[in-house]
Amino acid sequence: VPFMAHRWWLGRMRYVAQFEQSRSRRWVQYFSNQLMDGATVPETRALDASALFVDRADARLGEIREANAKVYRRQLASSMVFNILALALVHLALLQAADRAGAGDLTIGDVATFATAAVGMRSALDMLFNSVSSLRWHMANLDGLRAFFALPAAENRSTSTTPRSPSSSSGRPVLVIDDVTFAYPAGGPVLNGFSLQVAAGETVGIVGRNGSGKTTLVKLIAGLYLPQQGSITVDGLDTSDAEVDEICRNLSIVFQTFGQYNATAGENIALGDWRRLRSEEHTSELQSH
Repeated sequence: VPFMAHRWWLGRMRYVAQFEQSRSRRWVQYFSNQLMDGATVPETRALDASALFVDRADARLGEIREANAKVYRRQLASSMVFNILALALVHLALLQAADRAGAGDLTIGDVATFATAAVGMRSALDMLFNSVSSLRWHMANLDGLRAFFALPAAENRSTSTTPRSPSSSSGRPVLVIDDVTFAYPAGGPVLNGFSLQVAAGETVGIVGRNGSGKTTLVKLIAGLYLPQQGSITVDGLDTSDAEVDEICRNLSIVFQTFGQYNATAGENIALGDWRRLRSEEHTSELQSH
């Protein structure tokens, strides 16, 4: 029973260790992709950045190995103690059985049966302890999943689901960005007091250096980020008070790191309006039947 309780605790400890390694594991995957992915290898070679990525991946893997070693050492120590005690008890019981067989209280067959049962029980206990540890591991994962699903939704968002389209009235500002400031965690402001107005039908190009905030501005307009100061309105609709889905229904965005999905070229384009795509596929399926 103490060993079972210890394995239960170890299952939880293994989960906590892996959870804390999530960031390092993602970085290792990123550096591996930079070194092996066909889309990034040419630039990595041109920049001669392979050694840098390998060193950073090794550093992260070192952190993972060190954390795992603590768990494995504890598991090894407890398993050794249990196995030594179990073997000692089994051999003591066999010695007692042999003494009773020598005294005529048991037969040689009884001793052989006892030895077989002891080995079988030992294997069954091992399976039980492993199952207990695995059960605790899976329960911890489920707890983490429930905690993730229980995270609150973004604040200051309305429950309105009625789509709104930008007005086409010429000359009237449709997009108004007023004194917007935004900064990422642990960094200075990317945008500081930025203002802009775009009229219906107007074409505007925004240029600037890498890291100057162009992509951040687009994500703010799309409602993916919320400004820390100022406001952004699309045809009078404040993006801070609107659902992201409501805003995105009226936007078409192609990011620098765009998605290429395992589908036809037409389906890749149609994913921009996947609800309509799904409806048309359903209609086509009904017609074929």
